[in-house]
Amino acid sequence: MPMYVHATIKIKPGRIFEAYELLGRIVPAMEKAGWKLLGAYQGLIGQTSTIVDIWEVQDANAVPNLMGALAANPEMAALGPKLMELMQEEEFLQLMVKAPYSP
Repeated sequence: MPMYVHATIKIKPGRIFEAYELLGRIVPAMEKAGWKLLGAYQGLIGQTSTIVDIWEVQDANAVPNLMGALAANPEMAALGPKLMELMQEEEFLQLMVKAPYSP
């Protein structure tokens, strides 16, 4: 049964486009590690510097496995500190399953 990761990050003011570029470089490595990006969203009203990603993963080991895969990739390991510099905070990271009423 697939699982889902809901990740919400808040980007520092004025840095959203830098974050888009950087995250666009990270997504292919995450997909190579078995994650599938179902959607990426930015706040339009309210917290406009907030990004929400919804990922499909195969199991609960996906999160630690991804961290290991990214750390082992020198290019991705170098992007980690750059992303941390752009983030105001990681608000939320949750592993989820579909609710019974979900399509």
